[in-house]
Amino acid sequence: MNRRAFLVGFGASLGVGAGCVGPGPNDTGRPTPSDGDTPTPTPARSLTEPGRYVRPADGPETVRQPLDCDSDSFERQNGATDGLQWGDAAPFAPRIGSHTYDYGETARITLTNTGETTATSGIKAKHRVEAYTEAGWQPVGGANRGDSLPYYDLGLSHDPGEGLEWGITLTESGLSEPQPAAYRVCPALRTGRYRFVFWGVDDPLAVAFDLRRE
Repeated sequence: MNRRAFLVGFGASLGVGAGCVGPGPNDTGRPTPSDGDTPTPTPARSLTEPGRYVRPADGPETVRQPLDCDSDSFERQNGATDGLQWGDAAPFAPRIGSHTYDYGETARITLTNTGETTATSGIKAKHRVEAYTEAGWQPVGGANRGDSLPYYDLGLSHDPGEGLEWGITLTESGLSEPQPAAYRVCPALRTGRYRFVFWGVDDPLAVAFDLRRE
């Protein structure tokens, strides 16, 4: 099993380097053990059932202004989306539990191997949440200039019908929890459309939802 750590760059270009970060292995580079990358069997049910969505059918009612952080040193998590697929991209199929969430609720997201043979993905931490803005899709989080976001290059095997599952609390701290310690959300979450992007496969996979915040 490879235990290299990838340092994800910021901005529009892909900045990736290899290096050793902290004790591990774990999915974020934090010096704490984690079993969060154990492949999770997903329920043996149809991926077209209610409660397993890809994205809302209609356009967003609210489109945020371009994201602007109050810190000059803040740089966004890498937002490269070359080859991004909505929903299924053989052999994996991502789904989200609802089209709409209130601030503070937990979004349940699954990634299922729908093929007939074992398939490999990256670790669960290789995801980001993006907001749809007047400037297009923008990552909601990042880190201060000079800080790195390390992600271990571990391959996870998934038998047919198995995969990964996330429970992400839709708050600033909730989105930061699965990420490396330097990660933070800036500015705060607001009402609008968001998408969850998993980039731990050959082509990034996405599901989308609307967030309501009073």
